[in-house]
Amino acid sequence: MKKIALITGGSKGIGASTCRALARDGFYILIHYNKSIKEAESLAKQISGEAFHADLESDEDIHSLKKLVSEKYGKIDVLINNAGTADCESLQQLTKESFFKTLQINLWSHTLLTSLLFPIINKNGAIIFTSSVCANVPTPDVLAYAASKAGIEAIVRSIAKELAPDIRVNAVAPTATYTNMMIKNYSQKDIEWFENASPMGRFCDPEDISEAIAFLVSEKAKNITEQVLTIDTGMSVR
Repeated sequence: MKKIALITGGSKGIGASTCRALARDGFYILIHYNKSIKEAESLAKQISGEAFHADLESDEDIHSLKKLVSEKYGKIDVLINNAGTADCESLQQLTKESFFKTLQINLWSHTLLTSLLFPIINKNGAIIFTSSVCANVPTPDVLAYAASKAGIEAIVRSIAKELAPDIRVNAVAPTATYTNMMIKNYSQKDIEWFENASPMGRFCDPEDISEAIAFLVSEKAKNITEQVLTIDTGMSVR
């Protein structure tokens, strides 16, 4: 019987790449999506997985997602907390509404989903969160996003101890990765600056991140927990 992995935000970008990588490695994939139903259903067909809808701004939807997964599959093996939003706002632009929306989607929704799902994760299972180098590298105009990712890393450290030794908990922290979200938030001038500033002279691709996730959920990483794996083309050590 195949191991089962649930990936939030699995229809596009890093999430979709992770779905493909884990399907290649023998997992049966549950693809969470919110608005991207066509992409999610198309991907599910490609990898013989299944797509599930939930709006992560809604606690009720998160509870419903847990109920659907547990009733249909009973147990899962891997949870990838990947979905997120990244509105770029400066201190002057920031509003209470936008700040807490970012925290809800990027931080609270995944904390809640983890608290609901960990009882049905099989022994020797794994949970991965997607953080960002913004959690530790000063980055202007992404206050709420940076705060949410710093919160993720604190949560990883806390729950890794709580769930050990049965479930390993880690995070990946990418730099700017060539996805639709990046294209939305970066101008061509920003892209050129980043490429020139990066020691590796390039952005990350989604596959760079998904391969790291595939490693962290594999037996090769059986002794790795409570860690944040930075994948940043050298940017954080400039």
